[in-house]
Parts: sequence; C-alpha cells; structure tokens
Amino acid sequence: MEVDELLSYCTQQISRFNKFRLDPSVLCMPSRLPEVTDDTATPPRIGYHGEDLAATLYYLYETRSSVLDSICDKIKEIYPEFSNFEFNTVGDDRIAFSVVYSDSRQVVPAVRLSSGI
Repeated sequence: MEVDELLSYCTQQISRFNKFRLDPSVLCMPSRLPEVTDDTATPPRIGYHGEDLAATLYYLYETRSSVLDSICDKIKEIYPEFSNFEFNTVGDDRIAFSVVYSDSRQVVPAVRLSSGI
C-alpha cells in the first residue's frame, strides 16, 4: 500500500498536538545551548512537557526567523505589555530567557513568570 508522504507527515505533526502536556515549571527552565552557526544543525523542538523552550526561542532569535516575530505578535495580542524576549547564557552550555515588558516590570526572568503566562 502506497502512502502519500505529505499526508503521513501531516498526520505525524497533528498527532503531536494531543501529546503535549505543558508544565510551567519545565517551560521556564534553561535549555541546552543550541548550535546556530552550522547550517546543517537540527533546530531544537519543544518537548511534550515544554522542555527546550528556551533553546527553541533562542534558535529562532539567532537565525532571525520570522516565526519568532509571529510568536511575539500573538503574545502581544493577549498581553499588550509584552515587548520581546531576552536571552542569557547559564554556565557554558545552557540558555535561559526572560520576557521584556513595556511597563514597570521591564525584564522578568522566565522562572519568575506566573504559571498563567
């Protein structure tokens, strides 16, 4: 039986939606620093519980991906005070992120964000 490759790919991607069980305590954790200088490097992906969010956002930032702009635009629709993400290294091989707000909060590290955010 021949299977359409596009259909197979879409089915795999859609099946991932049901498997996500995002955990706020995992989403805010630092991630392994992704390789962004090598064109053949595999982009990081967010895990089922939210692991590698920092690496994924950082990779999008460093590669100047329009996907990050889309993500920021969607966040601004919900939280108009949101400005952007800021990244900082943790040790030699980890990356963490903060959320930059346009109001008095200014920069809030991910670990200090409320679970609702």
